[in-house]
Amino acid sequence: VRGDYDVNEAKLQQVLGKSVEIAEGYEIVDWFGVEPGFVGPIGIDVKEVIADELLKDATGMVCGANKNDYHLVGVEVGKDFKVDKFADIRTVKEGDLCASCKTPLEVKNAIEIGHIFKLGLKYSKSLNAFYTDRDGKEKPIVMGSYGIGVGRIMASAIELHHDDKGIIWPISISPYDVHIVEVDPARVREHSTKLYNSLRNLNIEVLWDDRNVSPGIKFYDADLIGVPVQVVLGRKTSQGMGEIKYRKDGKKEDVRLEDLPERLKNIIQDMKNEYKH
Repeated sequence: VRGDYDVNEAKLQQVLGKSVEIAEGYEIVDWFGVEPGFVGPIGIDVKEVIADELLKDATGMVCGANKNDYHLVGVEVGKDFKVDKFADIRTVKEGDLCASCKTPLEVKNAIEIGHIFKLGLKYSKSLNAFYTDRDGKEKPIVMGSYGIGVGRIMASAIELHHDDKGIIWPISISPYDVHIVEVDPARVREHSTKLYNSLRNLNIEVLWDDRNVSPGIKFYDADLIGVPVQVVLGRKTSQGMGEIKYRKDGKKEDVRLEDLPERLKNIIQDMKNEYKH
């Protein structure tokens, strides 16, 4: 491959039709008698030379001379050494052109949340897992493995949905729908209990912070945990009101205590409907 690219093991494996492993430095020394970085295609004793497609008709190249501390310059591919096969075997980089639409590629970090493996006949034969085809002949089942990582889904969601205060759970996978935050529990416990039971009866998942700690700690933890909707019961509760706060944008609204369950039910349903579309 060209010196500014790396070999892509998966691509090379497809070309060769067999498993591939990049050689360690000591293996290169054992096989070729030269340190890594000085191995080159001219005069090397190998069965086959496979070159990346970018090297077709390449001239004026530099390569290892198969001798420590020496390189060859002005190398011309196809003239100075024979290439048995050209193939796409390099790992793409930012700015490379897409093979289909020819626009520059952008490299993004990603998390694998699921995968599919073709197992073929490896296990069906050993397990005697056969089926009868239309001609009445027994054949081994072609098997596949399908996996999804629940923990990785959570990590991916948090990576996408967070701010400097903590998690912002999407309602579709949030462990709770509503987070009740009590301020001055002794004064509002009756209202908290009533609201909690009402929401549970509506099949709404509720996290109730009834700890005897300062309001600041509760507000901080509520934002850190990231339940989509917070309900604050405190100073305004004595006036018959509860405060709803949306974790995503921080917007707040005051709702009468008797109307809170129905209002929260509608909010949660609207959030869930957004993810259905």
